[in-house]
Amino acid sequence: MIWPPVLRAISSHIGFRNALRISGCLVIPLAGFTLRWEPNFNTKVRGQTAGISRKTGWVNVPLVNWRVAQSKTFVLQALGCFLQSSGYATPPFFYAAFARSLGYSESMVDNFITISNAANFVSHIVIGYMADKYGRLNVLFLTTSLSSIAVFAVWLPATYANTAISGTAADVLLILFAILYGCFGSAYISLFPASLIELFGVQYFTSVNGALYLIRGVGALLGTPLTGLLLPGQSA
Repeated sequence: MIWPPVLRAISSHIGFRNALRISGCLVIPLAGFTLRWEPNFNTKVRGQTAGISRKTGWVNVPLVNWRVAQSKTFVLQALGCFLQSSGYATPPFFYAAFARSLGYSESMVDNFITISNAANFVSHIVIGYMADKYGRLNVLFLTTSLSSIAVFAVWLPATYANTAISGTAADVLLILFAILYGCFGSAYISLFPASLIELFGVQYFTSVNGALYLIRGVGALLGTPLTGLLLPGQSA
């Protein structure tokens, strides 16, 4: 919630390239250094890596069990990962540009990102409780569906500002979308790894998780740039 206006201030004073260098070289390593493993999971990792050399152990990649990789569950999860990651980052990348097209200043655009992050903060607590009570897969399906509905039912109508709907209505829809997508869109990130344990078991979690996140990475690299080509005036 604090970072968007801070990043805007840094970017305006020293340029966006240096702002990215600061965030990449300072903030992210600091966050990684501060976070700690969950105790039980840390014990399991130590047991799995016992006796492995620190110098050469990184080449011993845990491969996905071939029987698991051929299963319908894994194939559908891989397809879902690719499609989700292809579209997931599009709203965060472009609703700032869309807000500017509606006449908002750059400082006000940062507030939209802060609003979305604030909704994300609150929803993670509520969604985590719901996942424990009603099942991770059930809540994962629900939140992913709601984030998709928010795009089509809230953001899409907002793009018809001053034509099919008024500018005021578009403003309200944009704020509503920032809240809804902040609540439901990022729930996939936290629920997805937990759901893999239910689907494949603890014994296959490490290899399956690594393989599916690799697929998610490919989708993320392709999705947003290809979506950008759909914008008017853009070309390959």
